[in-house]
Amino acid sequence: MSEEICAKLLTVPWNDVEKQYKTYFLRFADEQKRIAYAASFGISELPTKYHAMFKEGLEGIPYISVREHAGAVIVKQLTGRDVPVLVDPTLLIEAEHWRTLEMQPKWYKGEKYILTYFLGNVPPMLDRLAKDYNYKIFNLMDRKNFELYLSRVEEFLYLIDHAELVCTDSFHACVFSILFNTPFLVVNRQQKGVADMTSRLDTLLGLFDMKNRYIDFNTDKLEQDKIFHVDFNHVKDIQQREQKRSYAFLKQAMHLK
Repeated sequence: MSEEICAKLLTVPWNDVEKQYKTYFLRFADEQKRIAYAASFGISELPTKYHAMFKEGLEGIPYISVREHAGAVIVKQLTGRDVPVLVDPTLLIEAEHWRTLEMQPKWYKGEKYILTYFLGNVPPMLDRLAKDYNYKIFNLMDRKNFELYLSRVEEFLYLIDHAELVCTDSFHACVFSILFNTPFLVVNRQQKGVADMTSRLDTLLGLFDMKNRYIDFNTDKLEQDKIFHVDFNHVKDIQQREQKRSYAFLKQAMHLK
């Protein structure tokens, strides 16, 4: 389940959510063909008003895996089922393949830069950090910079892969930073009216033993070792282990030998 869908479920009127029930819970398909792979609630607790609908919807999906531990707890509470926590589909593909899709933006002139991608507010320390290291800041959410704001997926991959540092509150920006071995910092989302979806980030960073990449929104000082030195040596082994778990789940769900 995408961040957009999770946010919608938390903010739209109840009747609108009910209208999308068949889509969200795969009711358009035969029950035995319903598979939820690494689905994400994105939140740690499901509002009470959604319990009955989610319980019924989840019970109609015979094969469920989730993306974060908090999601597994929610499924257990609603249905009594123990479901596996598996990696996001992006982690089923090796970095080498993702790099074959990269495209350098036409506007990029080779400058060293910090890439920021915040769905919530941008932490105040970034301007000073960029100044200290003489880096530019490329803000993917800057609507005044249309070339950057409208970056294609292929350009998004390139910008993460070639950044000196990625600063974000986005799950997928973290995923690709880890895959590409790009130093990154994670800030808990800070914005009124924007859902806090850090549960999936908690699971991701815990999986790769990188919870030290979290920083406080109001941090005013960071040591260079904290910023730019990240141990990525174990990433490949963990990724391959989790790929095997994921493929095993999918083979069982699709009745493949």
